[in-house]
Amino acid sequence: MSVTITILESSSLVPTPEIGRFDLVRVDFAPEASVTEHPVELGGEVSDHVQVRPLRFTAEVFVTASPLGIPIPFAIDDAIGFFDRALGKPTTVVIDGEGTFSPMVLEAFPHGRTNVAGRAFALRFKHVRIANSLSVTIPPRMPAPVAAVGAPSEAALGQQAPTPGTPTSVLRQTSDSIVGFARAASGLAP
Repeated sequence: MSVTITILESSSLVPTPEIGRFDLVRVDFAPEASVTEHPVELGGEVSDHVQVRPLRFTAEVFVTASPLGIPIPFAIDDAIGFFDRALGKPTTVVIDGEGTFSPMVLEAFPHGRTNVAGRAFALRFKHVRIANSLSVTIPPRMPAPVAAVGAPSEAALGQQAPTPGTPTSVLRQTSDSIVGFARAASGLAP
């Protein structure tokens, strides 16, 4: 099994993707969801209080200067240099038998030297969600039109009938009705 990592960004003037292929020892996937710590109201959708976190996985690779007895000078130094360049940049990761994961970011690559003249790397990847932005152009406010010349002026309309007030709440109306019935029953004036 192997893992192929393609760095999608390049700082050079002509962006060319850089590809690294490494022998895979194991891969550990860590899908998770963040669930609320607070009570969920009865009748509410539980799924509204859960957020699926971006996928994370760790790919363990082993790099040696003499794979299969064929010496490859500076193989470990080249791998460390590649991981340094990939650290924090968008990458595409292809794992044989698992699929293609993109866009992923290499979060860390802890490694340790072994007594078999090689290095074991634990490559920690995290999926990055890329959102599209949307811009809406709002035109400037238009000034109010100028009043037309010769418009009718104010006219006296005489005495107007009072308008009924706005209705009060149902609770207030019920309370007033109960008080009115109580006063009527006790013989008090309303």
